[in-house]
Formats: sequence, structure tokens, C-alpha cells
Amino acid sequence: MRLDLKTGAVSRKPLSAMNLEFGIINRCFGARKNRFVYVSIGGLMPKSTGVVKLDLEREGKGECVVAQRVYEEGWFGSEAAFVAKSESESEDDGYVVAFLHEEATGEAGFVVMDAASSDLEIVASVTLPQRVPYGFHGCFLTEEQLRSQRSISSCWMLLGDI
Repeated sequence: MRLDLKTGAVSRKPLSAMNLEFGIINRCFGARKNRFVYVSIGGLMPKSTGVVKLDLEREGKGECVVAQRVYEEGWFGSEAAFVAKSESESEDDGYVVAFLHEEATGEAGFVVMDAASSDLEIVASVTLPQRVPYGFHGCFLTEEQLRSQRSISSCWMLLGDI
């Protein structure tokens, strides 16, 4: 959806024929016109079956999906996150990360995908001792960002005051 803040007009154009949800961008490029968006491939809620990369410059020219990673059979994920490389110079200069779960065996994992690759190549994966529930929301913080945050009790107090 596009919102024209000057005229108040709202327009809607499909970017893909796929069932997509939970879009993310490289937060280093927030509050700007973005070219790339990474979106979960919708499965049975709240599960996703993979991630796609959309190129918004292709809008109106057909399918905007330019890269796709479908998880292995039986594996499902939740909302992915974008982790920018230090001093990102382009929007896709980083990684898309996701928690995964294999329902038949109970295995759990964490994957790191190259956001700039043509197939969202998995460049690292870790087996986890326990699964992270579907619907888990989070974001990636660098050590510096984490150190600059207020204490957890202050955050809870702020939330309680809203």
C-alpha cells in the first residue's frame, strides 16, 4: 500500500502472487525510500515456509520476487530479522536470520542467509537445544546498541505508563 501524505490518497498494488507477510528491511535504511524488502512466505498461521526478497523497483513490471529461500520439507519458521553488516553501504548488505523448527522430529535451528545472494544462500546454521515458538518477535541489536539501552526495569516501567 502507498500513502501519499500530501494528497491523502491511498493506492494498493500487488507485489507478488505469493502469500507473503511480516516484511522487514535493513533498519540502517529506515525512514528512506527502500528498494529491498524481505518477507516471510506464509504457511498455516503462524508458520512460514521460507523467505523472499522483493525488489520494489520492479513494482508495476510484474513479479517483484528476485530471490527466494524455501525451507526444507517439514521445517517451518517464524518472522525473520535483518542483521546489517557493519557500516552497510547498500540495502542488501547483511543477513536475514530466522529460527526454524522441524515438527516431526522436534529439531530446532537458527539460520543465517546472505541477503544479497540470488537465492538467499544459507551461510551458517546452528542446531538449537530447544525450539523457539512460532510467533516469537524480536530484533537484532549490536553489542553497542544493547549497552546503550536503559535497564530492563526502566523499559517495563515505561510500558506500564502507556
